[in-house]
Amino acid sequence: MEVQKTSKGLDFHLVGLQTKITNQAERLKRGIVNDEYYTFEEMILVAIVAELIEEYTVLLCRLVEHLFHEAPFPRRIRFLILSSLPVAFSTPPLLPAPA
Repeated sequence: MEVQKTSKGLDFHLVGLQTKITNQAERLKRGIVNDEYYTFEEMILVAIVAELIEEYTVLLCRLVEHLFHEAPFPRRIRFLILSSLPVAFSTPPLLPAPA
């Protein structure tokens, strides 16, 4: 997750963390790390670590989603932040009908 500061205030950019980690995990599962090949035992350990990283990323995205659902930001900014999460976020709560 990256936060970039601009002259107009804070501009939140959640970089495609899930995509980057998934791509790296796929490379690790295939045994391609710096064009070196590993033994079977090492590959099992690498696959386990790759799965843990993927699960951690999903958990981290859910935590960020939970934090920003209740954050004191305008609705549009919250929507932009939540929609830029690398995993699909749950549907936002329905707005009450106008009176």
